[in-house]
Amino acid sequence: MSMRGNTSPSQNPMQNDGAVQFLGLVAVVGFVVALFAASIPAAIIAAVYVALAGSLVLGIREGHRPRLRPAMFLLIASGAMAILSPIVVFDFRWVDFTAAEIIVAAIYAASLAIGLFAALKTLWRYLATAIAVALALFIVFAPVPKGGEPDDEGWSVKATIHDSDDQPVSGALVQCGVVFLWEGGIAFDATGAHATDSSGEAEPWDFHEDRRMKAAFCSAVKASDSGNAGFPTGTAVLAPIQRGENEVEIALSENAHSDTAYLVVQLASVPRVGWFTLQYELWRDSPEGLPAGGDVASGRTPIATTDYSDVGKKDFSIPASESNGDLYLRYYYEGPSSDTGIGPPKDISRIVHVGPIEAGKRQTVLLDIPWSGPSD
Repeated sequence: MSMRGNTSPSQNPMQNDGAVQFLGLVAVVGFVVALFAASIPAAIIAAVYVALAGSLVLGIREGHRPRLRPAMFLLIASGAMAILSPIVVFDFRWVDFTAAEIIVAAIYAASLAIGLFAALKTLWRYLATAIAVALALFIVFAPVPKGGEPDDEGWSVKATIHDSDDQPVSGALVQCGVVFLWEGGIAFDATGAHATDSSGEAEPWDFHEDRRMKAAFCSAVKASDSGNAGFPTGTAVLAPIQRGENEVEIALSENAHSDTAYLVVQLASVPRVGWFTLQYELWRDSPEGLPAGGDVASGRTPIATTDYSDVGKKDFSIPASESNGDLYLRYYYEGPSSDTGIGPPKDISRIVHVGPIEAGKRQTVLLDIPWSGPSD
């Protein structure tokens, strides 16, 4: 009776030792999460691991503790490595995040192997096994928090935009970003978009982040202008993402324009200097022999005129009543005689046969300005 009555926690310090260590580890984790937030996801991961692994000391069977000093040392070392990982990986970049994960998992596995697992009560062994399995799955499948990737993790996405007729769409705004597989997409931000060239290709996006459990989400749109009726937003999702260059295609459907045909004028090349003028006239029937602007007295005037410098207005929107005629494009060029700007200036006039354009359709004319040809 007296012996039972004299038993107290103070006389059995081993009984509370695990709880004290556990609470101490939790306190340290709380400190780390607050102090080392170079990567909040990494700090949270470290906190969860240390809390779970530290709780194993509560499941050690009585009488086994004195033989567990090496195992306990390794367990504490794995927790310390987890705690330091936000600094080691994201601040100093001594190792990448996956390498730090492997080190933590290896030290933890070693602590189990040299005696900790055998000393645990049955239910705590299940927890120890679950922690080990979770670490392995996390290393293999979970994406690395941004900033902890290996230096060679770079990859890119190249987007190509075409219409329903499989023709390239130039001047479309395209934006690509990275999302988790379960996310719906990204908000379109025109300030970060890339414009497509005459082949429908946009400048690639370069990324440096883990590709696991992620997809590349791209969206494209083109506003209406003098050369098209507008293309509503189209999207494409690329998954899985490969190392190196990834390619994605987006098909845009133009708004219906049954009462209008479009003529798009493109240049095969442009001079690398800004001092030139290029003006277009669209005619029904050939304007051969007519002055610039036509002959008002005879009623022969162009359907429309545009200027190359008129962004968004340099193409032709043609009413159906005019587009079915025999169309011609006449252009006037005045500027340097080469694309380098070196040499005497040129003054050129040319006529290009276009032909009829069906209403609801669009046709493209590619002009090759004869930079090195004779002046007219």
